[in-house]
Amino acid sequence: MLITMVTYDHPDNGRSDMSRQTYESLLRTVDFKTHRLAVVDNASTDENTHKLLQRIIDDGHMVFKSFENIGTARAINMTWQQRRPGEHAVKMDNDVVIHQAGWADLMVEAFHREPRLGVVGLKRVDLEERPDHPNPFFRSTMIQTLGEPEIILEKVHHVIGTCQAYRSELLDEMGYLYQMGGLYGFDDADGCFRSIQLKYWNAFLVGIDIDHIDPGTTIFTKWKQTYAFPRQKQWSYLMKDYQAGRVPLYHGPEDE
Repeated sequence: MLITMVTYDHPDNGRSDMSRQTYESLLRTVDFKTHRLAVVDNASTDENTHKLLQRIIDDGHMVFKSFENIGTARAINMTWQQRRPGEHAVKMDNDVVIHQAGWADLMVEAFHREPRLGVVGLKRVDLEERPDHPNPFFRSTMIQTLGEPEIILEKVHHVIGTCQAYRSELLDEMGYLYQMGGLYGFDDADGCFRSIQLKYWNAFLVGIDIDHIDPGTTIFTKWKQTYAFPRQKQWSYLMKDYQAGRVPLYHGPEDE
């Protein structure tokens, strides 16, 4: 599986140390003899991140550098163009610490056991999805797959983009991530919506503990909210266009 991540770290957004913690958690929990890592740097200016990227290169992983912020989706798409035939791909943020080793292997096994599974992710503790939720959008279904080791999936509408893996066959059909406005927001929701339109399931992999380490108090958080909020209505129109067939479900790597 190809695991991909984007860095956009500046001294005033406090994300360099988050990138380091995320990378070190990957080293502890992923067998990189089996899986691959690719990182895109969206013109970070923090010297600590520059040192981290060199460390990632020295460790034998792929690093791509952009001279400007091209947005999360287009940066991830840059790495997904390196995807091998039949290779699943993970899109993950650079602000998460994963605690259990072997999660990537379990994702691959989940795709193997359940051919209807299109997107599988790791669930943050702050998410609303649960089987008895009164809102149908957040109501989930627990599914136990057959086989060993035990894999339980929580089928949902939207797998948040903190750490989400896309099935290779789904990527062959939907292409790449898409982000309205080009810089931030809705790429994970858009991918999950297109997955459902293509008749796949979306689910969380139950039992893998993660910490979302962004405190939500930096100027970057405020910028993200300001950037994404005005595009909420625009994206709701896009969902209707997908459903009506006015916009194709397939996107190329440069679409914005």
